[in-house]
Formats: sequence, structure tokens, C-alpha cells
Amino acid sequence: MDHLTQDEPDYKAIGVRLKEVRGTLSQKAFGESIGYSYSYVKDCEHGKKQSLEYLFKVSAIYNVSLEWLLKGTVVIDAAAQKVETFFDPDLKRMIDVLKSIMESDNPHMRSWAIVQFETAFKEHCAAVEEKKIHA
Repeated sequence: MDHLTQDEPDYKAIGVRLKEVRGTLSQKAFGESIGYSYSYVKDCEHGKKQSLEYLFKVSAIYNVSLEWLLKGTVVIDAAAQKVETFFDPDLKRMIDVLKSIMESDNPHMRSWAIVQFETAFKEHCAAVEEKKIHA
């Protein structure tokens, strides 16, 4: 693997970036957070193993782009970073339901959903708005 061609991924460099994403979490805790064993995380960080499923999970859960994980570069186009795959089935279900309601032709249903959302998550909505003001 000393003489990589342009098309071959640099597994050791990917491993370094995976370790950076992990931060101060132990390899065991990091692996458990995404459904992998300590030894799998260790092997990935040492460039011995990689799988697209693993990289997708790390990308989605820790909000880093696949481009950065694979190549160390950042994609500027936000649309290119949009990932429709969710690994948390509850989150996917909630998003699907909200999306369906918000795409509805019934304005009363949309209004009802907005009021219900803002009532249920009043403190979170206020915190998000506060961050926008001070950003």
C-alpha cells in the first residue's frame, strides 16, 4: 500500500480522520455508539479494515462528510452533502411523518402541525432561534 494510485483510498489517512471524529471517546464507546465492536473500530483506525456501511454511519451520526472521511477534503456544495439515509429508525419515521404533513395540500393540517411542533418543543425552538440571532 506504499504506492497508492489516485483511485486507491489511503486507508491509514481515513483511519486518522476516523480517530479525529472519535475525539475523546474510547474506541469501545465510539463503537457501541454506532453498533460496532472495539476491535473493528481499532482496525479501521489503523487502516486495516473499512466498509462503506461503517463510513456512512460515522458520517451520518457524527455529521462529517464522506468526502472528508475518504479524501480529507470538504465539499462546499451543501446539496452534495445531503444524505437521505437515516440510521435511527425512530428519527426517520418522525421525519417522514412531518415531511408528509408539510407537503400536504391541506393548509389546516400544516398549521396544526406547526403549532403542535412549537408547543411540544417550545424550549428547543426558542434555543435554536436564540442561536440564530447571536450567530
